Amino acid sequence: MTFTAWVKTNANKDMGIITGANSGADNEFLLFIEGGSLSATVRNQTFIAKKKINDGSWHFVVVVRTGNTGEVLVYVDGQLDAKNTLPAGKLVIDPNGLWLGREQDSVGGGWDTNQDFQGSMDEVAIYNRALSQAEVQSLMGGVSIQPAASTPPSTTSPSTPAQAGLVGYWNFNDGSGTVARDSSGNGNDGAISGATWSAG
Repeated sequence: MTFTAWVKTNANKDMGIITGANSGADNEFLLFIEGGSLSATVRNQTFIAKKKINDGSWHFVVVVRTGNTGEVLVYVDGQLDAKNTLPAGKLVIDPNGLWLGREQDSVGGGWDTNQDFQGSMDEVAIYNRALSQAEVQSLMGGVSIQPAASTPPSTTSPSTPAQAGLVGYWNFNDGSGTVARDSSGNGNDGAISGATWSAG
């Protein structure tokens, strides 16, 4: 599994980037900013990366998890920042259990608004496979994620490795409304609540 996003914040607080929960684990998967650095959690086991990202600049953040070994790699701006081994096995996220910009203490609830993300987020993607460092760096450099509009991703081979295994891609280019449209072609649209649109 791989999660990628561009984030920008100068907030000096602990806050969620993405959280996935099920009825047995409120932190089945969590990417959090703690003390200005990324922290990754799988099944309530956490480790903290090194690089501070709350400096008001855009940063490309990536978490790559290999399910059968439990290895978790955290990249910041294309460079490996930290790695650790956390519980192995398939991640299980319940319906209504995947949220951006928050940290849930139960499936779709138990919010602490002090932990809501404060800043900007763009180009969010989730893959069902572990991306290589070369692929991470290609994405950071601007390789297209979005499949061509005329070729559904389910029926054709991806034109770049960055499209293989793509589950959801939210580029937030709509600019208005209450729906975050999934541009992967998989129909994983999300509801926007408590966030506002901004340019750049």
